[in-house]
Order: sequence, then structure tokens, then C-alpha cells
Amino acid sequence: MTKNARNTWLVLLGILAFTGITLMGVEHIDFYGIDRATKLPLFNVEVAPRYFFVAAPILTAAFYIHFHLHLIRLWDALEAAENRIGDLPLGDAVMPWLVTDAVLHLRNRWRSDNCATPRVLDRPAAALNLALTWGFGLIVLGLLWWLSMPARTFWMTAIACAAFLAAAGAGLSSLESLFDRMNPGHRAWQTWPSTPVVLIVIASLAFSSSYLRTAGPPGQLAPINMTGLALVEKPPGWLPRDIAQRESRSDWCKREGMRCGRDGLSQDQRDAFEGEFRLRREAALSELRKPQWHQPGNHKPDFRAAQLSGTFLAGADLGWAQLSGANLRGAQLEGADLSGAKLDGAELMRAQLEGANLSGARLTGAFLTGAQLQRAQLREAQLERADLIGAQLTGAKFREARMDNAKLSAAQMKGATLVEAQMNGAILVEARLEKANLFGAQLERADLSWAQLAEADLRNARLNGADLRSAQLKRVKLLQVQMERANLSRSFLTGAPTESLLLQLTNLAAAENNGGAVRFADLRGAVFDEETDFRNAFMDGSVQVSDGFRQQMADPCQWHADTLSDEEFFGRWRGWIEATGEASSDWPLVAPSGWLEVTAIPPPEGCVWKTGSMATGAGAKD
Repeated sequence: MTKNARNTWLVLLGILAFTGITLMGVEHIDFYGIDRATKLPLFNVEVAPRYFFVAAPILTAAFYIHFHLHLIRLWDALEAAENRIGDLPLGDAVMPWLVTDAVLHLRNRWRSDNCATPRVLDRPAAALNLALTWGFGLIVLGLLWWLSMPARTFWMTAIACAAFLAAAGAGLSSLESLFDRMNPGHRAWQTWPSTPVVLIVIASLAFSSSYLRTAGPPGQLAPINMTGLALVEKPPGWLPRDIAQRESRSDWCKREGMRCGRDGLSQDQRDAFEGEFRLRREAALSELRKPQWHQPGNHKPDFRAAQLSGTFLAGADLGWAQLSGANLRGAQLEGADLSGAKLDGAELMRAQLEGANLSGARLTGAFLTGAQLQRAQLREAQLERADLIGAQLTGAKFREARMDNAKLSAAQMKGATLVEAQMNGAILVEARLEKANLFGAQLERADLSWAQLAEADLRNARLNGADLRSAQLKRVKLLQVQMERANLSRSFLTGAPTESLLLQLTNLAAAENNGGAVRFADLRGAVFDEETDFRNAFMDGSVQVSDGFRQQMADPCQWHADTLSDEEFFGRWRGWIEATGEASSDWPLVAPSGWLEVTAIPPPEGCVWKTGSMATGAGAKD
């Protein structure tokens, strides 16, 4: 019997050592990366990590339980054996084995029957052997359970948990049998009448912990750390998009025999190059080998609260993935499919998302400061309270996106599509929105101060209560725009000499314009009321207003009847702004490009700013 138990012990030790060494090489990326595998020592064989974490706990627990069943039978035999066999103590007569020596040492200590010969280091040796017998297997099984959790697959972790609990139960039964057989006067478990209840509670806690660590709320999940690693195959020499574009541009110009200086290409040539580069880049992205999360039988990874800073995920399929609270700072997600993904509160600062598909994604409260989102698809995305300060959004598609209270200060949004986007309360200070399509967008109470809106399409947009101070509104489309109570102070609203800016059915009720300039515009079709205040606006004869509106404003002295030249217009506008005596430093903040150094022309003597509300009439500044 001792021989059988010892042989099983040796096999179990081999399995435990083999499994333990394998676990030392397991990394979080093994569960998610392309072609990742767990390498088995000695055999030099690689298996999928998920298969290993299913098979290893079952096999290890089976041998552990089998071994302890042998031990229970061995305890029965050692209990019944005489203390001496012939002239030898029992410990010297049985087959030598560390476990038998340790158990007979305990029997001799408890019974004092001289069944074993006392030797030096008996006690520490017995303690070590018993720890190996019961503890080593449980430690390895516990590690299998714990290290399976970053895979965030409950059923797999549940298997490891069940294996650990089953082995622990067998080990405790073996230990109980040892105490009962070697020390009959003391029943170890007699003082535990509620043992079944305790075991049920322990099992419930273990499985609950397994669930919370794999599928629970973000704060309870097992951590995932893949900082700076490549989940998508990253070819040697792969370059970020901006660097690759510069190199490709140089090669394209050489091939076409053109100069590549800053102004060396016409708009058509730039469009031709960018179109070709985009096609080549998309082809390169499509050829990258990626994890097959979208294949039948696979599930999208749960990356909530994961550490993915600097991770290479270009072109990855992460549609509908769980990424709430994930750290994706500087991650390379160019061309990735994130449609429907949950990214609430995710950190995407400086992330590269050029051309990514974020349609329908949830980015509420996400941090995208300085992120690269050129030409990204964000149709119907949820970006409420998202931080997009300084983000690169040129050509991005935000149709019907929800961006209420989002922070977009200094964001680059040239040519962006924001049709029917909800941006109420959004902060767009110094945002670049040239040629952006804001048709039907909702921008009520939005802060657009110092924003650049040249050639933007604002038709049917709602800008009630919006702050447009110092905004540049050159050749914008303002048909049927709702601008009630908007603040246009120090803004520049202009059309072109050949095409006046039409404010047809534009609602300017209670709108305010102090120090702003209007040029080449037709205000006759705009809607005003008794609270509309343009008394301190500056304009010349290129602006058409109704007689009623002029009378309501008390025919301001700074409204010139003649169409002024560019230099005189901007000079007189500067002079009018500086005539307040309190805002002489405002001109550098509002001057249109190219007119910062224009010479100020003071207004005529007695022409001063008007104060007081519209209800009190056109009062002069004291």
C-alpha cells in the first residue's frame, strides 16, 4: 500500500512541478493575442491557453484526489499496525517514504508507543513533508484558479474553482482521517457540528468571487495589463499614419515629377495623393493578422478597466466590445471596428483612431484629449461629457451623435459632418470648424467663442443661447438658424463681395452683438425682436438691413453707408473696438487673419458705445 501511494505521489509531484513551471510563463496577452499559446516544458509543445486552463485543473485535481484516497487507506493500515514488527520499530520496518516517516512521527508523539526511532530534525522534516503532501497541490490549483481570471471567462474560471474546492475537500478528508487514526483520543471535527454549512458557504463565496472577478462590475474584475503589447500582428517597420503619410507623399511627388514643398501641390493634386494613400493604407490594414474574435464560437473580449496603454490594435474587430474605463492612452486603433463598443469613461488620450468605426459606440465621459480621429465614423455615437480637447477630428462623421456638454476646445474639426448632432452645452472654444456640416445640429448654450467657422453649414441649426463671442463666421450658411439670445459680440460675420451672406429666417431674437463686425450680408430676412441688440456692432454699406431695424438700433454712428475697402473696414473696426477705452487689448484676440497690424481709425467725434438695455433706448456711454 505504501508503494502504491508513493508511486502516485511521485506522479503527482511531476504534474504539479510541470504545471507550476508552465504557469510561470503565462501572461495576460496569451488569452487575447494573435497566435498566442502556452508552451509546455519538456515536451516543447504549445497549446491554446484556454485549453490548458481547462485541462490542467481537472487533471491536477484528479491526481491530487486519487493520491489522498490512497493516503486514507494507508492511514487505516498504519493505525492497525503494531508499534514493532519483530525487533524493529514500525517506522524502520515499513518501506521508507517521507510521508510515512512524517505520519509515524506524529503517531509516536501522540501515542508515545515508540513506533518510530527519534532522529535529528524529525519535527521540521515532518512539517515540510506534510506541507508538501497537502499544500503543494492546493497552491498550484489555487494559482490555476487565480491566473485564469484575466481571461474573463466565467465557465473556465469556474472549472478551476471547482477543481480547487474538490481537491481541498479531499485533502481535508485525508487530514481528518489522519488525526482520527493516529490520535484516537481527539476527534478533530467533533467540535464542528455545522461543517456542511461552512463548506457550502465557502463554496458559495469561491464561486461568487469567480463570477465577480470575471464578469462583475469593473471595480471587482481581475486586472488585465497588456501595456505596449501587440494584439494585432505588427509587421517590422510599421509606421504611424502621419509618418507613413509624409514618406508616401515624398515618394508620390517623385513618381509624379512634382515639387513637394508646402505650397507645391494644388488642391486637386493633394486630393489625388490623399485618395491613393488612403487606399494603400486601408489595404495594408486589412492584411494585418488579427485575433478572430468575430468568428463563431469566439466571444468579444471584456476589456473593462484593462490597461491597454500603447497597445497595437490597428484594424482590430472590437465591435460591441466591453471597454468601459479601459486605459487606451496612446493605443494604435487606426481603422479598428469599435461600432457599438462600450467605452464609457475610457481613457483614449492621444490614441490613434484615424478611420476607425465608432458608430453607435458609447463614449460617455470618455477622455479623448489629443486623440487622432481623422475621418473616423461616429454616427449616433454617445459622447455626452466626453473630453475631446485638442482632438484631431478633420473629416470625422458625427451624424446624429449625442455630444451634449462635451469638451471640444481647440479641436480640429475641419470638414467634419455633424448633421443633426446634439451638442447642447458643448464647449467649442477655439475649435476649428471650417467647412464643417452642422445642418440641423443642436448647439443650444454651446460655447463657440473664438471658434473658426468659415464656410460651415449651419442651416436649420439651433444655437439659442450660444456664446459666439469673437467667432469667425466667414461665408457660413445661416438659413433658418435659431440664434435666440445668442451672443455675437466681437465676432466677424461676413459673406463675399460677389455673394452676400443671407440670414433668411434666421432667428436673432434677443441676440446681442457688442463690437462684432458684419460685412457683405443681407439681414433683411432675419427675425428680430425688441430685445435684439446690435447697437454696438460695426458694419458698412455692404450690409443690407431693414429701415425698421435701423430705427430700432437708433441708426448707430459706426454703421457706414459706403462699402469700405478692406484696409479701411478693418481699421475702423479696430478703432471702434478700442474706442471703449476698456478693451484696447481685445483686437489681437479678434483680428481676422492678416489684419492684426492694421492701423486703427478712431470713430468720428461724439460717436461712442451705447449702454443700457434696449428697453431704455439707445443711451451713450458715460
